[in-house]
Amino acid sequence: MTVNFQNLITIDEEEFSKLFNCQCENNNLKINIRGYSIPFKGTQQNNRNLMVFLRRNLLKYVFPEQQRPEDIDWALARDKFGNISPATDGKLGEMLLYVFVEAILKAPLMAYKLKDLQNPNDQVKGADGVFIGEYRGQRALFIGESKIHKDIKEAISDAFESLQRFHDKKSPYDTELNIAKNYPAQRNLSEEEIKEILQIFDEEMDYVLVHPIFISYDFEEISKISLKALSQEEAEQRLKETILEEIKVWQSNIENQKKYYPKPFQVYLDFFFLPSENSLKLRNDFYCMLHNVDYQEEQKRQEKKINKKVNDILKKKTNEENDNELI
Repeated sequence: MTVNFQNLITIDEEEFSKLFNCQCENNNLKINIRGYSIPFKGTQQNNRNLMVFLRRNLLKYVFPEQQRPEDIDWALARDKFGNISPATDGKLGEMLLYVFVEAILKAPLMAYKLKDLQNPNDQVKGADGVFIGEYRGQRALFIGESKIHKDIKEAISDAFESLQRFHDKKSPYDTELNIAKNYPAQRNLSEEEIKEILQIFDEEMDYVLVHPIFISYDFEEISKISLKALSQEEAEQRLKETILEEIKVWQSNIENQKKYYPKPFQVYLDFFFLPSENSLKLRNDFYCMLHNVDYQEEQKRQEKKINKKVNDILKKKTNEENDNELI
């Protein structure tokens, strides 16, 4: 393989390692499970540094190199995320999937779906991320899935349901690969490298299929640790011990999906778990970073604006009716 995929990675590994602590890794044949956490600040977790990092990488996530605006124009990327409720928007999970796949699996993003979304308030259709690279010494195509849920069981079940739908399609790869074909020429690649990547997308080369799966969910133990811990070191140690027990829950829930969604188990599955103190707050923090305002406050502002507009129309109509009566 002539393509150096490392040269296409846009996530800084050193920055990543400061934002996420790797608490555990379990490799069982074709299923790999990794558990991460957000570092404590004192005895509390704080999403601020993560949001700063995501803001700094928005342009890299949304645009390939040859179409990427200058950093000063980051709002061009922000606008692609739309303006909808954080409770229903899946774009944070998709961006975090990109962050973990590039930083850990060293597989660069190859389908910039968000850039070409006609309506930013729509959700991205199909796979949550398409990447290429190497996996366990073999050429690999990565079709990713991401879920941020309140409940861990629902998050895992929904992820497998989505992957099963992908495999149940008549030609599951066609749509994703046809989209991905548009982008190698927009990366900093030579003609030879572009040709080689397109051969993978055209299925002219052998490769293994990998499903990287990012999952974040509410983990109430984090709040309990914050209440009990007397120092950052104690908080981190308590969380590590707790996550080492929590991995059994992940394994059990993954194993339970086989009887309902068997096809994803035929390929490689690589999980990234990020337990969160409050998954909705994580989403809200992302919205606030993008729009510089809390979602609920923005909704109130929009409602006030609409009400004023309606009142102005009614007032104008009333004045016109009064004028007609005078005539």
